[in-house]
Order: sequence, then C-alpha cells, then structure tokens
Amino acid sequence: MRQLGARDTLPWTARAPLCRRGTLRLLSTVPADEKPPRGPPNPSLAFRQHLWRLAWPERQRLAGGLVLLAGSSSISVTFPKVMGGVMDACLAGAQSGWTPATAAGAFCVLLGVQSGMVATRGRILAVSAERVAARLRRDTFASLLRHDLGFFERGRTGELTSRLTSDCSSLQKLVVADAVSAARASLLLLGSTVGMLSLSPPLFAVSVTTFPLAVLTARHTAERMKAKQKEVQDALGHASAEAERVLGNMRTVKLFAAEEDALARYAAQVDEARRQAEAVGAATALNEAGVGLALQASLLAVLGVGGQQVIDGTLSYGDLSAFLMYSMICGFSAGTLASTYAELRRATGASERILQLLEPADADTEVRGDRTLPIEALLPTSALTQPSGGGSGGGIEGSGSGGSGGSSDAAPIVRFRHVDFAYPSAPAVPVLSALDFEIGAGERVALLGTSGAGKSTVAALLAGLYLPTSGAVEIGGVSVAEIEPRHLRTQLLSVVPQEPALFAGSLRDNIAVGRAGASEEELRAAASAAGCDDFAPEHWMRDVGERGLQLSGGQKQRIALARALLRNTPLIILDEFSSALDTATEARLFDSLRAALHGRTLVLITHRPSALTLVDRVVQLPARRAVASAAA
Repeated sequence: MRQLGARDTLPWTARAPLCRRGTLRLLSTVPADEKPPRGPPNPSLAFRQHLWRLAWPERQRLAGGLVLLAGSSSISVTFPKVMGGVMDACLAGAQSGWTPATAAGAFCVLLGVQSGMVATRGRILAVSAERVAARLRRDTFASLLRHDLGFFERGRTGELTSRLTSDCSSLQKLVVADAVSAARASLLLLGSTVGMLSLSPPLFAVSVTTFPLAVLTARHTAERMKAKQKEVQDALGHASAEAERVLGNMRTVKLFAAEEDALARYAAQVDEARRQAEAVGAATALNEAGVGLALQASLLAVLGVGGQQVIDGTLSYGDLSAFLMYSMICGFSAGTLASTYAELRRATGASERILQLLEPADADTEVRGDRTLPIEALLPTSALTQPSGGGSGGGIEGSGSGGSGGSSDAAPIVRFRHVDFAYPSAPAVPVLSALDFEIGAGERVALLGTSGAGKSTVAALLAGLYLPTSGAVEIGGVSVAEIEPRHLRTQLLSVVPQEPALFAGSLRDNIAVGRAGASEEELRAAASAAGCDDFAPEHWMRDVGERGLQLSGGQKQRIALARALLRNTPLIILDEFSSALDTATEARLFDSLRAALHGRTLVLITHRPSALTLVDRVVQLPARRAVASAAA
C-alpha cells in the first residue's frame, strides 16, 4: 500500500494501514466529502473536525438524546409560565377551577414525564460517552502503532500513556457530557428568553443589562485556561513518564537505594503539575465569580423593577413569579454555557496533544511498502530438495566488508548496497558508511566488529525499523522499503534482539508473541529447540513478572530465541543471543540450533568466539570513531 497524503480523498479511517486487515477498526466511515484533509494548518479548525469525527459514529444515539433533551427542556421552559398562570388563578378564587391540590397533581404528572425523559436520555448518552472513549483510545493507540521507531526514541512512554488516559478522558467528557449540557443550556436560554419577552419586554431589557459583563469575563478567563490547561496536561505527562521510568526499573532503584531520589524527581513533576492546575483553578474561580455576580445583579434588578410594576398594577404576581423563574433559568443556562465554553478551551489543549498522535506528520510515520515475496525465493535449493536435518556450521572464512561466499547453491538474498545510515535522533553522527556486503540463501554469516561499529544497526535495517540515509538494503532483490512491513517481519525474517523484552504473563504467552495462533505442540517444540527445557515446566503457565523479572538474563534470551524459531522464517537474525549463557548451556543450545537452522539464512551478531561455530563465514564491519546509538 502507498503512503496517503493530504490530497487523498479516501475516508479518514482508510489512512491507517493497520485497518487494511481488519485488525484495528478506526472511526466509522464518513463520506469522503465530509472529511477534512489530513493535518489542517488551523489548530482550531482541526479541533472542530476532530470533535466531528468523534461524534459522528454516535449520531443516532446523540440524535435520540437530543430529541429527549428537547422534550424535557420544553417542560422546564413551560413550567414557569404555567406556574404563574396557576398562581394568578388560585389568587382569583374558586371561579378559576384551579386549587392548589389540583395544580400540584398536574405538575406532578408533568414532572414525572420529564423525569422519564431525563432517565432515558442519561442512559443513551452514558452508552455514547463510553463508546466515544473506547473509540478514541483505540484510535489513538492504533495511530501510535503507525509511528516509526524514531518517534518513540524521541518521546517518553509515560507521556504517551498520559495522552491515552487523561487527554482522552477530557475529550470524552467534552464530546458527550459537555456537549449535551451546552445543548440543554441553549434550549433553556432560548425558551426563557422567549418567555420573558412574552411577559414583559421592558423588564427583559432590564434583565439583560449585565449579560455583556458575564460574556466578557467568560471569554477572558477561557482564553487563559486554554493555555494553562495545555501546560497542565504536559506537566502530568512528564509526571507519568517519571513514574513509568522508576516503576519499570524498580530492581535497579532498589539495588542502588535510589528511592528517595526517585521520589524527589516525581514529586517535583507533580508539584509543577499542581502549580499549573492551581492557575487553571484560579481562572475557573474568577470566571464563575464574575458570571455569578453578573447574573445575580440581573436577578436583583428584575426583582426591584418588577416589584414596582406589581405595585403599579402593570404586572400580576403570577407573571412576576414566572419572570423571576425564567430569569433564574436564564442565568443558570448562561452560567452553564460559560462553563462549557471554558471547558471547550481547556479541552483544546488536550486535543492538540491527541491530534499530534491521530494526525502525525509524514516524517513520524513508518514508511510502508506493499510488496510481498514468495518464501521459496529465499530458500536455498538444498532446503527445497532435502529433508530437514543437521549440518554443522563448518569452518570460519575470513571476509572483508564485501563478498558472498558460502555454499555453491547460495543465490544472494541479502544485499547492502553502499549503505549510509545515521539515527534520526542523531542525524549528524554516521553509524554506517558505504557498507557493502551480500549473503547467499542458506548461508550462515557472522557480523563482527568493535562496539559501536553498527552490527545491531544492520539488523534493524534488515527488519525495516529504519531506512538507510542513502544506498539500499535488499532482501530477495527487493528494497526493504518496498516490502509490506507485516509480511517482512512475520514471513521473511525473525530477529532475536540484543536485549530481549518480555511481557508480564506466562512463559507460554511470551513465546506465543512470536506467532499468534500457534498450537501447543508448536510452542513446546520452539521452547525445546531454544533450550528452555530446564526452566519451561516451572514457568509455562506462571506469570514471569513485569519484563520477566523472575527470569535470569540467559532464560530471557532463550525465550526470545524460541519466539524467532516459532516463526520458521527463511532468514533469522541473532544479535548476541547467547551472551548471558554459561559455556555448558551454550554448547547444548548450539547443538539443537544446528538442526533448527537447517535451510535458513543466518545472520549472527556476536562477540563470543564460541558462537562462530554456527557460521560459514565472517563479515567484518569497519570501526568508527563516534557511537551514534547505544543500540549499535
């Protein structure tokens, strides 16, 4: 699939390549002409468009909620007018036909109907709110997965987690709860205005004299809250990142007795977030106080002028009561609108952080090709004609930075053509320079070099985690940039990284990461081939702890190896896969690996001479002066 740009007219949801296989479903489809272009330059426009995308899939529920809202609000608006009429009728005596008991009974029925509407509306909107939150978090996470590795190297996990939690919660509240409150307040404000005009236009003019002060106060404080709230969200993200850094490395913290230092750093981040939040709270309090004062002044003015009209006989008691109730409804509604506007400005800060993930820049997204390769094209002739079996690695042949070598039927399947590379985080520091070498199908090649020579970088380039600055990295004669990433990493090659990462869960779950849906027999066979027999029975269905804390370094390496063997890909890359093993365990593992690697192309990165017995030849990488990345 090709990379979609801002001029594409496909639905917004189609821009996530992960959606192609149906593994992650993004926002419900909306006609292309209703979708904005990707990455609009106006942040306010982007925010409104984002709210539209969130609300659109819930349009039917929201429409139903709005109908019920209109019904319940109509009753609220009608109530003062009817109450005033009943009051005048009761004061007029028995001729009117209304008594306090009959009026109370009628209102009881009316309010019962309204309560039913409110309850139904609340249920509908609660479902909508949770669906919006789930969709927003899923879409944000799906967009995160589209980012390239350099994006995660520049950011911090805790900050990204904060966006998935607090920022998404802010937008969820805005899209449903605050939006409904604003709609209800608007309906009540409109109805109250009509009611007051129908009762006494002069008195209405008196009541709105203080409204401009309330509007100006709300706008001024809302603008301040928008900027401050973004600072609050950033500070909370930094605090979450600090907590994640410490909790994810608790063993190291304990070993070096660094608890107090960790607490001090986290407390500093929390205090910064608190200071920013206090500023937002002060602005909110000023907004509420200013709006409240203006509305109360309006009510007092109505009471003074309206009371005089009653004394003069130009206004009845019932109409004055109705007008005062309308004034209170109007005041509360205006206050709600002011608060919602303030929340809108606050949520804009959170939305900008979410939009950075949902609408990433092209430079932050992983380049995705659409080509696939037949697996047979990467296998040597012997693997297609001979049954699987042993076969040791043979002797070691010296080699420079180029040359193919290896078995006679080995057509080159891995090629580095004059490759230059520097990590995105340090573009001025080259890691590889004019690197050329080839590896034939079925060959077992070791990459040797000093620390920082770029051996692990070669593995990352083969896996498509990065693209070369110049030159080309090819598998099967096709540039890695043109190969569909999922096909590349599940069907063509497997990588055992230098620092294997384990997840919380059982040993079985961690091995199954290598290939979802593998059978129990396949999982156990991979574990056995990777030398896990001595500890697998104990941990097979037992949690190994966060990041595999209950396992040794050597056990983690063997689990990572089992993941790679489970895939049975034609190309396998082992990066210091036995560095934490003792000599005896390593020797037993090598014996099983020789059979497991039959017919595969092996790229071995190692500093251990004993591991060279697995390979046919060596490619020596030239040393370099500067180290661009700890991963190299």
